[in-house]
Amino acid sequence: MHCGKIFDEIVRQCIAAGLVAGKHLSFDGTVIQANASYESMVPRRVVEMSPAEYIQKIEQENPAGAGGGTGAAINHRPGSRAKGEYRLYIGN
Repeated sequence: MHCGKIFDEIVRQCIAAGLVAGKHLSFDGTVIQANASYESMVPRRVVEMSPAEYIQKIEQENPAGAGGGTGAAINHRPGSRAKGEYRLYIGN
């Protein structure tokens, strides 16, 4: 199915569910400054196992109830970007 047809079908279903009335139309033309650059690119690692194998490995390394979580927010881990800071990644 073409992307336009998918969008049209979603809108049709939203109208049928009463989520869209078609009485108001808004556009957001917000301009934001990007802070990603080719200099900030870092290589991404490829997982060499299936998702099921990876999950099994993680569960073996971190058994349920073992604790050890820090409770720290993801973007406050060492080496992570602060909120609003992003890197540009280019896949293979």
